[in-house]
Amino acid sequence: MKQHEREFFVASIRSGIVTYRNKGIVLKVHSPTIENIQDASEVYNSHYQETYEDGVMTEEETFEWMEAKGLWTSEDDANLKLLEEEIESCKERIYQSRYVPQTVENLRLIIDTGREQLLEARQKRGYYSPNTCEGMASLEKARYIIKTNTYLNGELYDFSLIDVDTVLSAYNSSILSEEAIRELARTDPWKINWYMKDVNDATMFANKGRELTPNQKNLIIWSKMYDSVHESPDSPGEAVIKDDYMLDGWFIVQRKKREKQQSEREFEQTNQKIAGAGEVYIMATNKEQADKINNLNDPTAKMIKKQRMATLKRKGSATQDQFKDAQLDRSNQSHQQFKDKFRR
Repeated sequence: MKQHEREFFVASIRSGIVTYRNKGIVLKVHSPTIENIQDASEVYNSHYQETYEDGVMTEEETFEWMEAKGLWTSEDDANLKLLEEEIESCKERIYQSRYVPQTVENLRLIIDTGREQLLEARQKRGYYSPNTCEGMASLEKARYIIKTNTYLNGELYDFSLIDVDTVLSAYNSSILSEEAIRELARTDPWKINWYMKDVNDATMFANKGRELTPNQKNLIIWSKMYDSVHESPDSPGEAVIKDDYMLDGWFIVQRKKREKQQSEREFEQTNQKIAGAGEVYIMATNKEQADKINNLNDPTAKMIKKQRMATLKRKGSATQDQFKDAQLDRSNQSHQQFKDKFRR
């Protein structure tokens, strides 16, 4: 994004207004007030009840119908989750491989392809959502907000020449992608405004007294996120911060580190034997708990576990003495005993 493009988007976002031009008419769509949001919620509830009584299916009922017709299955759900996990794994690897350019580029291509597949899968899953009670009610709520917040020359517009859905579509198109918001959040001119937010009389947004727009909310969220990244003791370099995939990978690494530390504290509080123990056996009741326990292992322990599993797979069964790590421990103990005897 070029400087003049960033300046345009930041100015538009700060104004809290979406401008729509058509047929020589210039419409200004303002963000709603809190009272307006309350009224719109009543519109949603009313239309939801009306469509439900007319026999329209809810989202839950629609998914059940899709499964019955084979339009979306539990296997599709599993594949969707697997795709999300694979993308996350690639982001973690792209951060860990940040000093290997070729690996980074290969992973970047895999992530791009995965995101396209993920978008297609989500579109397939949500294909019938607009025809549900929730979908129809959401549309009427959005139409109400557009009708009550669109102005022509300072007066509320009557939609005599341009229909509501056309303006609604333009408004939805004005919501920036996450990639665009992240770039704006970490660059000027927004970054200067963000740093000045605590200065007296500094105005962040012009739509005072009204709800924040989606772009405003997202810009604040990512500005705070970048602040946290810079303030972290493990803060990565600027090259990582400017690369969305790499920074996502850093977020994942930090999250896993926190989860592991939390798990260790929880297990230590419930079982004091864990502290300082070489090996501790903990029973898991489900896969999620098993994954949580497995993550308590350090890299060396995970390698030993992998070697033991390979031994069991090759032999079918094995005693403790047949594992390579146990054999190495015995060898080290014998060597230490010999050294101690020699010293005496």
